[in-house]
Amino acid sequence: MINCIKKINTTMLLALVGLLGSQSASAASEGTMGVTITIPEIIILHYYSDVALDLGSIGVKDSVDEGATSISSSGALNGTDSIATADVAILADGGTDYDTTVTVKMQNAWAVRGLTSTGKILVTPTFGAASANGNNGGTLTASSLTNPTGAVDAAGPGLAGLKYGDLEFVLDLADLQYSGEYTGLQIVLTAAAN
Repeated sequence: MINCIKKINTTMLLALVGLLGSQSASAASEGTMGVTITIPEIIILHYYSDVALDLGSIGVKDSVDEGATSISSSGALNGTDSIATADVAILADGGTDYDTTVTVKMQNAWAVRGLTSTGKILVTPTFGAASANGNNGGTLTASSLTNPTGAVDAAGPGLAGLKYGDLEFVLDLADLQYSGEYTGLQIVLTAAAN
C-alpha cells in the first residue's frame, strides 16, 4: 500500500510539473514601468586648509629718494671746525609716496564642481578673522576680500570636471614693527547655486 501511494504521488508530481512547464512556455505578461529620478543639488568645493604666503618679493622699496633739499642760514645749522650738522626734515612718516599696502592675488585658490538647478555656482569669500598676529607682537590687517572670478558655469564641469577661481585681498603693513611670521588670518569660502 505504501508503494502504491508513493507511485500515485510521484505520478501526480510529474503531471503537475508537466502541466506547469507547458503553461509557462505559452503564457507571457509584459508591463512598462516609468521611473522618475530626482537629483539633488550637489556642490563640491575644493580648497586648501592651510596656505603659507611668502611676501619676500613683494617689491617693497628698501630706499626712498626724498628729492633734493638745501640748507640755508635760516635753518638750524650748527658747526664746529670742519663738521656742520643740520636738520634736513625728512618726513617722520617716511614720505608720502611710500605705499604700505600689498594686494595679494591667490590664483587657483579654490575649485568647484557640481550640479545645480541654475547651472551656476558662486563662491563667496569672507574673513573668518581679518587679522594675523606676529610672533614678536604686532598685527597684520587684511581687507577688501573678493572673488574676482565671479560665478562659474557648473554645467561645464558637472561632477567630472573642475572650475578654478582666484581670491584677492589687501594687506596693510603700516602698523607692523617686526618681520617674521604672522598667523591667524582666516578666509571662509561658501559655495552655493547662483
